[in-house]
Amino acid sequence: MINRSTCWLLSLLVASVFVTYVLAADLAGPDRDSLLVSADGSGDYPDLQAAIDAAKSGDVIQLGPGVYETSVAINKPITLRGAGWDKTRIEGRYFQPFDLEAAPEDIREEMAEYHRRANAAEGEEYEAILREMVEKLGPKPTLTMKHSRGVVVRGLSISLPGPVKKGGLMSVPAVLLADVQAKFTNVAVLDSAGDGVKLTTGAEVEFEHCLFASIRGTGLEIREPRDERAAAYHGSKRNEVGPVRVRDCDFRTFGYSGILVGKGAADVSIKRCRISQACYHGIFHRDSSPTIEDCLIFNNRRSGIYLRDKTAATIRNNVFIDNGIGAHEEASDTIEQNTFYGGAREPFRSGVILAPDTRAQLRRNIFQETDTGLSSYQKPEQSQSVEEIRSSLALTGNLFWNNQQNFTIAPYEKKSGNEKKAVQLALPPSNEELNPGLVDPAAGNFLPIEGSVAERMKAGARPVIELKSPWAEQPAEKKLLETLGESFD
Repeated sequence: MINRSTCWLLSLLVASVFVTYVLAADLAGPDRDSLLVSADGSGDYPDLQAAIDAAKSGDVIQLGPGVYETSVAINKPITLRGAGWDKTRIEGRYFQPFDLEAAPEDIREEMAEYHRRANAAEGEEYEAILREMVEKLGPKPTLTMKHSRGVVVRGLSISLPGPVKKGGLMSVPAVLLADVQAKFTNVAVLDSAGDGVKLTTGAEVEFEHCLFASIRGTGLEIREPRDERAAAYHGSKRNEVGPVRVRDCDFRTFGYSGILVGKGAADVSIKRCRISQACYHGIFHRDSSPTIEDCLIFNNRRSGIYLRDKTAATIRNNVFIDNGIGAHEEASDTIEQNTFYGGAREPFRSGVILAPDTRAQLRRNIFQETDTGLSSYQKPEQSQSVEEIRSSLALTGNLFWNNQQNFTIAPYEKKSGNEKKAVQLALPPSNEELNPGLVDPAAGNFLPIEGSVAERMKAGARPVIELKSPWAEQPAEKKLLETLGESFD
């Protein structure tokens, strides 16, 4: 049986080169009319922002190898092209403005003055001073894009490193995209003390062959602004976010979640991605309806996918290893032809756990060698019996094999102080305990054997990507794993 350590090691096996068609454009020489920028300042412009400001619509800015310690903003349709994701890096700086010792030297004195003013104030005045300090002196995204269409970024990495004290994380992304149409190809977003990429009001973005890794918060966040003040800051007339396309990307090592899809996210598609090593959820989506297909989702601490509030996603043809799906009562998602394999982690010790009054539909999935294949529970205020809950769940054509328990419902017991003791029940009609006949799931091969039950019933996933990653493990990933400690034990 494949275990957590094996999955993690397999995910980090690296191909020596990327597929030729992915890198061909990035390895080509600079365009004849490119604006050249060098990390040592010897290019056509002294720094990257100067080149961006001088560029005209359609221009290509070619960045040479090296680290560019800066934060930049783009508001026009141009292309940023590096010498390769492992050769060219744009690196911002992250710090906590409430920690004077960690503040950069060039703003420390001004920040100290804000602190003195705040300490002498109280109430709304105190809050206003701190808000002004954060807006003026606080950490900024490494790359900000607003009010433009046709922006392209390729062949470079983007980071936002910095110290984070326990309980002091600020939600500052390495990349902020608002009211923009853009495409990222062969880009690594890594080593961020805040979040990775944030898409908000009016953003229409494609990500292809990208890496999101070693991010203290969330890797990719897609949702409308949380309040009117945030909406005014982003400055778009359209709150809706999307369409968003995420293709052939790797997400791994997060302090919170790999991907968050929230309210206002429209037409979001996540396909052929590896999503692993999140402290909470591989994908967390709420009040949204993304399409999640052909992915490998494994070794995430709490759940592979967590569904909350009004959701109606299509979750199809994915393999879940050592993590599963948790669905709240308002979920109306379609969960079909997925394979759930291996002992799911606590607290979701099931391939799928469904709220008792969920409207989610589970069709032709495989649950094999999990702690509990499928489970539900009674709520304190619920009048439904355990048997009525069993009959109400929309389960069709699912296969269960070699699980410690196939199907359980935990009744509410008032006398035991809300302790839930799961009751194992017979599978609902049309769901069966049969060996699906997978080639070798312990070795990571989840394809069905020719003529097997899974093939005949068209149950379970047909993986289209390999478990091994084309992206090398980054030093920042090891460092973050050490910082997060027992979260992945």
